[in-house]
Amino acid sequence: SYVNAHGGYAAAPAPAPAPAPDPAPAGASPEREPNDGYRAANALGATGCGALTAGDQDWIHWSIGAGTTSYQVDLRATGDAQVKMWKLVNGQYVQIANDTPTSFVKQSTSAGTYVLGVWSASGAAQSYTIALTK
Repeated sequence: SYVNAHGGYAAAPAPAPAPAPDPAPAGASPEREPNDGYRAANALGATGCGALTAGDQDWIHWSIGAGTTSYQVDLRATGDAQVKMWKLVNGQYVQIANDTPTSFVKQSTSAGTYVLGVWSASGAAQSYTIALTK
């Protein structure tokens, strides 16, 4: 009776809709399947975009020339996607430490090829964009 006297039961609010994915940046290279392994990695220009299906992973590669070069890699996703990166050095892949789970701000002192792995920690489907500045 107390609840009814003071307005009754409140209805639960409707859940917020899932965020719409950001549109791909102008000139972004779209992901091409299959790219679920580092040997089938897509090339990355200044920007790229893609989508993870449930349990998916995507692989992307880029290169840098000789000399000292600063670079930054940033991943933006509509979910919990993360990125890891490796550099091919003398025939072996060496992992590059992340600055955050979605970014790297580093300096290279030698030419090389890098591979990036993008995946969702929860295995959730989502879209993403990735930017490379060097």
